[in-house]
Amino acid sequence: MSQFDLETAISTWRQFHLNRRAILPNDLDELESHLRSDVARRVRAGLTEEAAFRAAVEEMGDLSGGEAEYRKVYWRKLKQHRQLGGELTWRAVMLKNYLMVAWRNARRQPGYTCINVAGLGVGLACFLLIALYVQEEWRYDRFHENADRIVRVAQAYSDTEGTRRFARSMPAIGPALESDFTEVETTVRLQHFQGPLRRGDQVFNEDQMFFADASVFEVFTFPLLQGDPATALAAPNTLVLTETAARRYFGEADPMGQTLTLSDTLDFTVTGVAQDVPLHSHWQFEVLLSFETWRIVTQARRGVDLNTLWNSGTFYTYALLASPTSGADVAERLPDFLGRYVNNATRGWRTDLELQPLTEIYLQSNLRQEIGATGNLRALYIFSGIALLILLISCINFVNLTTARATQRAREVGVRKVLGAERQQLTGQFLGEALLLSMVAALVSVVLVGMALPWFNGLTGKAFTWAQLWEAQVLLQALAAAVGVGLLAGAYPALVLARFQPMQVLKGIFAPGRRSQATRLRQGLVAVQFALSIGIVACMLVAWQQLGHWQQRPLGFAPEQVVVVPFSWEPTVVERLGTLKQEMLEIPGVRHVTASGDVPGRMFTTMSYWVEGMPAEDRRVINALVVDPDFAETYGLALLAGEDFDNQRTADQATRFLVNETAVAEMGLTPAAAIGKRFRMNGMGEIIGVVADFHFEGLQHELEPLAMVVWPSWFGYVSVQVASDGVPATLGALEAAWQTVVPELPYEYFFLDDDFATQYRAEQQFGQVFASFALLALFLSCLGLFGLAAYLAAQRTKELGVRKVLGASVPSLVLLLTRDVMRLAGLGFLVAAPLAGWAMTQWLAGFAYRIDLSLWPFLGAGGGVLLLALLTVSYQVGKAALADPVRSLRYE
Repeated sequence: MSQFDLETAISTWRQFHLNRRAILPNDLDELESHLRSDVARRVRAGLTEEAAFRAAVEEMGDLSGGEAEYRKVYWRKLKQHRQLGGELTWRAVMLKNYLMVAWRNARRQPGYTCINVAGLGVGLACFLLIALYVQEEWRYDRFHENADRIVRVAQAYSDTEGTRRFARSMPAIGPALESDFTEVETTVRLQHFQGPLRRGDQVFNEDQMFFADASVFEVFTFPLLQGDPATALAAPNTLVLTETAARRYFGEADPMGQTLTLSDTLDFTVTGVAQDVPLHSHWQFEVLLSFETWRIVTQARRGVDLNTLWNSGTFYTYALLASPTSGADVAERLPDFLGRYVNNATRGWRTDLELQPLTEIYLQSNLRQEIGATGNLRALYIFSGIALLILLISCINFVNLTTARATQRAREVGVRKVLGAERQQLTGQFLGEALLLSMVAALVSVVLVGMALPWFNGLTGKAFTWAQLWEAQVLLQALAAAVGVGLLAGAYPALVLARFQPMQVLKGIFAPGRRSQATRLRQGLVAVQFALSIGIVACMLVAWQQLGHWQQRPLGFAPEQVVVVPFSWEPTVVERLGTLKQEMLEIPGVRHVTASGDVPGRMFTTMSYWVEGMPAEDRRVINALVVDPDFAETYGLALLAGEDFDNQRTADQATRFLVNETAVAEMGLTPAAAIGKRFRMNGMGEIIGVVADFHFEGLQHELEPLAMVVWPSWFGYVSVQVASDGVPATLGALEAAWQTVVPELPYEYFFLDDDFATQYRAEQQFGQVFASFALLALFLSCLGLFGLAAYLAAQRTKELGVRKVLGASVPSLVLLLTRDVMRLAGLGFLVAAPLAGWAMTQWLAGFAYRIDLSLWPFLGAGGGVLLLALLTVSYQVGKAALADPVRSLRYE
């Protein structure tokens, strides 16, 4: 029977609370006095000292709630008792102690420390790189002061074949919106124009040139360095240059008031110089021309006023709303508004308008004839998900390695608990160690990001700099990610370590339940790692397969060895086209030469058409391509029925049309039956031939109806098919021929196959970025498995020695220790395959020509990841299995 000593019990109770340092000694004296009085009262009532003490302590209750309230005045009391310095000193000493313990543990196990820091560092670096990319993509157009009040008016055409949505709209919409809606403060119209701009002997083919209303600087925030934004483009024949364009034409001279000549016909006066357009603007320009000039020229040439023209959808229209909430009201009334000017009932198609918020255009617009390159919101979400998954893999590595090594720190926990340390203190210590490692990893990640920036810029087409890494927002993201990873990765290990019972761990005994729980957690986390790795690799393989499908699918024409010379629809070139073609055809390396209004991969004009057999009032929308009679031969188009254009026939060439298979099918005809049918497209004519379908747009889009016609005044490109040998000499000869015939215009060229491939740039970048980060995810997974396998093999060293002495072979030992990996990989595959299959089905749904999903990308991903994991684990296990069994049996 144990002897109870009241003084010892009270002393232990007091020491317990002193160790917690939650209550000041003076206040603890008062609590002790109260406890002694209560015990004495209960003893007088007949209880034993032990029973009285236990009852008094129980009645006093748990002090944790009281301590929480006491902490609110704790620091004030310290100050009153002049003990603040001592408390701060003690806390500094404890912090130093914790840091020393953390440092010693890191030095004691340098391999595991390096694996943890490297894993977290690479994970954080991936997160920061993707965060930089996402942040840059999300910034598009948000620099405008009125970004939340600017909308673009888009236009849609609907007929029996479906709906086509365009970024461009009719020119009269802008003025009509201003007059009919009080919610619209002002509008601006933009018309893209390409052509030569001359100053003396300097001539440049400007492709980032727009006619713009004078209100452009009221709607958009493009600050002028020189000139008045209110009047810079108000008068005809005025223009505004960007700072870069001004230096190109005038060097360091003052450009204001100087004259530039457009297409050798129109003189413009420089009335302003704007700051260069930020890279995160969805439309880029270097020259802005007054829209009033375009209106006057159009009225003189065609006899129409753009302010009242409702049948030409070739303009970009933006509106500045009175308030950010006005858009919904305006959009609701757009059908009635359009009905006052356009009678849909007399057409074979329906025209509709829609409003696009400016800040959604770059990432969320998927319209035809966009003003510039657009991003991909879906890809942004995917990249963000990959960043989080890579961080998760890093956290899994940390948790696995820390819990696996928990037994090595069990004695430390036991000693600390015997000396009075509480679970909260131990949890805080281990969380602090995790945070310390994550902070070191954060520093490593910043260095890695800086080193990877050139590679990442080349991969994404961005221009990130070192300076951006030190912006407050990026540093806060890095700090937040490091703290989040430290807390997330360190929480469970800290709780596991803090739970160890001191008496058991000092005797070398661990609770089986706790140990199996940690083991199950490690196995679950490894299975999650396998699932993530297999899923990411499978998605990468599907993306590559889709890109390969596009590259291998026949386009219906021959883009290879075709050199294209753009001349921006210049009348000078059209007038001398016959001579130019003859000069080029005399070059030995030239096979064919043709002219056209557009080329495959570039923007085509859309027009309405009617064909014999349709109701007279019916109209549908068709893509129009202006060509010369040599186009089909140069591009290798197949003629299915009828005849091609004839170079010798010029009288009625403008009323003869070639159409493609899709157009014939839309008309409800066969190729043979379509020949000779009356056909109207900007004038009545007849169909003389049907060509096989060819992809004049990227394979993301379905084939559409196309009509070709010979209208020389619309020509804007010369296409030259060259021989595959002697290309440099041929290119030089082409330039000489151009300079001979059209010396006053600059010579530029591009290869059609390269230009056509730019339509897949977004998907190619997506595949490259996806592949890069998928490989990094695999690296992190293998890094974690490598460290975990090394530790677990070390833990079973003695077991392996015994088995070898009893006759076990090395392959059997390797199989013994790797079969769990195979089982967990199989479980990960079962989880990852259906999820990855669903994700890639959604991604492929956005493409008109796509692959059919098969099992091999998923089986390949599962098999590849498993093989890589087995190689990683087998290396460590093999080392342990090959070790001398005598040394293994001596292992401690």
